[in-house]
Amino acid sequence: MQLEIVWKGNEHTNSSDRKGEIPAIIVNHISAQSLTSLDAWYTCPDNKISSAHFAVSKNGTIHQYVSIERMAFSQGLEGERIALAPAFVVREKGMNPNRYAVSIEHEGMDGLLTDEQYQACLRLHRYIQRYVMEKWGHWISLDYEHVLGHFQIDAIRKANCPGPNFPWSRLYEDMKEG
Repeated sequence: MQLEIVWKGNEHTNSSDRKGEIPAIIVNHISAQSLTSLDAWYTCPDNKISSAHFAVSKNGTIHQYVSIERMAFSQGLEGERIALAPAFVVREKGMNPNRYAVSIEHEGMDGLLTDEQYQACLRLHRYIQRYVMEKWGHWISLDYEHVLGHFQIDAIRKANCPGPNFPWSRLYEDMKEG
């Protein structure tokens, strides 16, 4: 099945240079906003604080706001908060995870994905893995150490992102099947 990604980013979408870092992790998020609302927010000139690489709607539509070559502002940590991150890779790298992460927002509230959304999410993880390999020669392992939830980066401020019902076990199992 062909993966269709609709480009939505514009000159107002927040992003910056990765400062030489290669994507090493994929971070999953949840948003109470609709895909239309995410489109509006991530392209709004008044938004100076956040962005994401991708968003997946409940019907499986995928929008892209920031190119994978650039850093999105979606799971940033600075200073001593990096050492508090539950994810080993974040503590090991010791820098703002935005520099080496690719972010995926999911439309919803509690992480319960529709089947269409789940299938699009699964295909998107594989797409990101292949893209990074083709671009930089780096293989992102689609496992629990490299495919994270926002809560694994910032357990204090984002303890419920992407939600208690996010299908982690199923996703890890299906990603193994390649």
